[in-house]
Amino acid sequence: MHVQVDTQREFEQSADQVWKIGGDFAGLQAWLPGITALRVEGSGAANAGGNAVRVIDLFDGSVTKERLEWVDEAQRAYSYRILSAKGIDERADYVATFRVTPLDANRCRVDWSARFAVPDDFPADKQERAKQKVAQMYTMCLQALDAVLARG
Repeated sequence: MHVQVDTQREFEQSADQVWKIGGDFAGLQAWLPGITALRVEGSGAANAGGNAVRVIDLFDGSVTKERLEWVDEAQRAYSYRILSAKGIDERADYVATFRVTPLDANRCRVDWSARFAVPDDFPADKQERAKQKVAQMYTMCLQALDAVLARG
């Protein structure tokens, strides 16, 4: 069974400004705290025959690997699949999408969503906790992005 998590945050910057930083698959370390190193192996999105995987070293010593699934520069969106992370492996079928939508010339909204599998016999309360944990993580990440953008 798959569950869906959707988070969003409005920004007081243009969609292009937010996309320039938030939409850089290789640039996560520039705005997300807790990353000690990041490198991208390969290049290009999987849907276009590419093999880009970002390898993220985290402050707790864990390593996360995410494959770029697709990117749409015109729509300011990309999607990635978590190949491995602390508590997550490929069986989770975890796919997330980061999208920047203009609201007007100087404001935009970021939508960050994820869809992932949980065991069929997973109790409803554990499903809800898993969803809340992901939503809290993305909310914190978007707050960090907002803080970096506000500093200019």
